[in-house]
Amino acid sequence: MLAFDDEFRLTGSRHCCALWADEPTFKRVRFSVNTQILPDLPAGPTPLHEFAELELCERERDQIETACRRAFADRASSDIELRPTDFQQH
Repeated sequence: MLAFDDEFRLTGSRHCCALWADEPTFKRVRFSVNTQILPDLPAGPTPLHEFAELELCERERDQIETACRRAFADRASSDIELRPTDFQQH
């Protein structure tokens, strides 16, 4: 059972943020989210301020958490980079 943190965190990489979760076996699991792979990415120019990625991840939290659960079920690890397939319904 994954218990996600309340906030996303900046990773220092452009178009990327992280979501951490507590998990009984792995303790802390880090999910790396490249916002460029989010389905239904908003059209238009990407804001240049450093918190744009966090704002986008917060808006898309439900689908990101669902993708994190799928990714963890498929390839359990303490550090997971989300893939486009994680956002597709199986």
